[in-house]
Amino acid sequence: MAICLLRLLEQPQPIMALVENWKQIRPLDPITLKPIEHEQAFNLIQQMLLRLEGLGYVMLERQA
Repeated sequence: MAICLLRLLEQPQPIMALVENWKQIRPLDPITLKPIEHEQAFNLIQQMLLRLEGLGYVMLERQA
């Protein structure tokens, strides 16, 4: 999952850009070998970012 965060080192990214990047890096679910659903990828990235924010590694900005 860390590879998906490399883009954050260059500049701030919207969560949807990170989700699309994740879907390109890992297009298939390793258990079912079916394409990863957009909602599943979004939830995965969201959980990871919230965990990293709690640890102080990233700062999330809410957009209006």
